[in-house]
Amino acid sequence: MLWGMISPTTHRVTAQVHDWQTGQATREELVDARTSLPSGEEVHDVLQALASPLSRPCTDQAGPSGTDDWRQELLSCNARGWHAPHAAGLLVGPSKLLLTDGERAVILDDAGTRCLPSGWRSPSCCSRRPS
Repeated sequence: MLWGMISPTTHRVTAQVHDWQTGQATREELVDARTSLPSGEEVHDVLQALASPLSRPCTDQAGPSGTDDWRQELLSCNARGWHAPHAAGLLVGPSKLLLTDGERAVILDDAGTRCLPSGWRSPSCCSRRPS
């Protein structure tokens, strides 16, 4: 997807991230927009737009600072998943949102957007498919 050719849905959802991070929208509005995406393909488009350097630079501000903070955040998460052919997932924690397609991921909070480095993939034990 080229940045100039994003869908209206992708534009709306990525704009809501900016609105939330600048205090112009509530976290609930952002979560509702994310969880209501009907297909994994749209989630992939949103993820690509958020991770794109043409969108805006990722910051190092999003995400808990230590292991205990991450543990607390993750244990308090709710999850939403989208199935193949465009599998994707959303974790909604008390203060962070993590959006992933299994290859790329962004962590969002009200202070910024952090892109996880390429190749961060989850351990193989967690990504096996049933035979």
